Amino acid sequence: MSEALARHRASGKPLFDLTASNPTECGFAYDSDLILAALRNPYVHLLGHPRGRIYNYRIGLRADWPRIFAEATRLDKALEVDCYPDRQDLNVDLLKVAREHGTRISLGTDAHHPWQLEFIELGLAAALRAQLPAQQIVNFMSIPALRNWIQGIQDPTQ
Repeated sequence: MSEALARHRASGKPLFDLTASNPTECGFAYDSDLILAALRNPYVHLLGHPRGRIYNYRIGLRADWPRIFAEATRLDKALEVDCYPDRQDLNVDLLKVAREHGTRISLGTDAHHPWQLEFIELGLAAALRAQLPAQQIVNFMSIPALRNWIQGIQDPTQ
């Protein structure tokens, strides 16, 4: 480990300005409490792959989603819509619950190649079908608003 990285870690500050958590990749049996614990981590801004769904491979987590969205809103954290066709996670029904709770949503393509960036259209379609207001979608935030949101999560005293 470089000396600069060691000093940074010792400072207790996050390595990145925006940190995502993906509890579905950890190899545990997932439930609401694990997802809530990830959201409560002060270094997590955005919860990626919230259900861990992969079409025809993994059904995705069953959890108390209204409780999770309520807590994400209370903490001002975002949950990701994975727009990749095999994932489409969160689905339209869960996005409607997120809308009702006022939860921030991030649209991500999970692209592994440049041509896969077009998958964003699937997430946009889901957001439109769920009637998510633009102000709930992190991708639509202005750069100053995005910076303020990130800083507010890093420093809860603001």
